[in-house]
Amino acid sequence: MRAIACGLEFDELPYTEDLYQVTYEPLFPHLKRVICCGLAAKKWFRETAPPCARAIPLPLGFLNCKKLQGNAENNKIVLVGHFGSSLMGVNYDYQLHPPFYDYPCGLMADPCTPLHLREDPELLREFPPKLLEGLYGMCWSTPEMIFSVLQSLIHGRQLLRDRGVPEDELHQWDKTIARFA
Repeated sequence: MRAIACGLEFDELPYTEDLYQVTYEPLFPHLKRVICCGLAAKKWFRETAPPCARAIPLPLGFLNCKKLQGNAENNKIVLVGHFGSSLMGVNYDYQLHPPFYDYPCGLMADPCTPLHLREDPELLREFPPKLLEGLYGMCWSTPEMIFSVLQSLIHGRQLLRDRGVPEDELHQWDKTIARFA
């Protein structure tokens, strides 16, 4: 109401600081649910994460996750930022998402994880590499979510092909599709 009274079209969501359109009321129940789930996930993280991560509050929201991911001084902080992004991808459903310990172990085994994380001796000691099914591009997904992304990629590639984009220019699409297949 405050944002509307001030004539704003967008405002920050509480706790996440992400922007939302203040007049798009059909989205409000979903946003409220996500914020409540995020707060519950934050409490769960504080109670269950290993001590090295527990001291870092679980970030809620895109920008807060990115801030932690950009920390060049402490890779454990970076891991918590990526974990927050991954958890955000499943609307903070911490009962669905793998727990924190399993997540960085999966990152350490994934060739797509940046080398500065995968080769960090302290992280390797604390989180020995172990494949984590469902980990794609530093975010974990359910098989249903992966299937949906794969279908979208295939559809997008087909649209480009139908519009005359040459096959040799679709190579990057093919690589991305192969990663999800």
